[in-house]
Amino acid sequence: MNHGANPPGTPAATGSRPADAGGTGLLTIAFGHRRYARMAVDLARSIRLRDPATPLAVATDLDATFFRGCFEHVVPWHARYASYFERKFDLGAMSPFDRTLFLDADCLVLRPLADVFAAFDDHDFSVAGRNPTRPWWFSAPEAVRAVVERPSYPGFNGGLLHFRRTPTSDAVFARARSLVPRYDDLGLARLPDGGINDEPLFSIAMAELGCRAVENDRLGIFFGPRLGALAIDVLGGTCEIPRDGRVLRPMVCHFEGSDKERPAYARERLRLAVNATLGRVPRVLAAPVAAAGLGRWALERVAARGARALRRLRTDARA
Repeated sequence: MNHGANPPGTPAATGSRPADAGGTGLLTIAFGHRRYARMAVDLARSIRLRDPATPLAVATDLDATFFRGCFEHVVPWHARYASYFERKFDLGAMSPFDRTLFLDADCLVLRPLADVFAAFDDHDFSVAGRNPTRPWWFSAPEAVRAVVERPSYPGFNGGLLHFRRTPTSDAVFARARSLVPRYDDLGLARLPDGGINDEPLFSIAMAELGCRAVENDRLGIFFGPRLGALAIDVLGGTCEIPRDGRVLRPMVCHFEGSDKERPAYARERLRLAVNATLGRVPRVLAAPVAAAGLGRWALERVAARGARALRRLRTDARA
């Protein structure tokens, strides 16, 4: 994929801004495969356990019936960019809300969304992270400073973004996208598949426009286990992640990358599905549901390995 093929200002999708719902709401996205729709639905179920009112939206190129009963707004969106990460530069156009919390679909929420929004009350565009002088993506900080010289640049995980419908937020999205053709010149590391990472471009754009990260370490908004230890009970609203001699208790748990292959993620998603169907998970079914979650995890791993093996065979055959 030629990541710099579209010049700044080129429309990034065949969709258009959805009908204005106004107010405050949550947005996620699900593109390409129904497994992402299932993750988005499980995210919505985790939110509804303790937040019955906040409107939920999903932007997607999948059939709207996948999301029935879980999202108030299903936004049809056909992105031109194959990279999931480049699609995030269109989030401002995808959202029907005046104030938006974006979460990746592979998140599970442990607290009312009002608690998360409260952390960003004073911000037009912000993230949960830190404001270091040199975030971890900047292998050539002098190249970045030649474009935007600031004393600090937000460092964060792009699975959570907060933005309002304001000129400042619009400018952040536009500036981040405009930097795509300069990605390699800025010395920014590409992802393992060769694609770009949205986070450093958002970081540069935020720094240029005076937007800062809220301090995630202090507020405990958004963490993932990163393949480390994890104790999570979404129905009970608890999550504990031991790290660096302390225990993190995030409002939102992010199962990024290989964390989606953890048994705990499969188990909690099945518990959410049973809870949504029965209204609660009866005590007598608690152990069987947990065991079934592990069984689902094992089947998914076998299927994933089989798919990877098939892709390798096809690649070898073409070679």
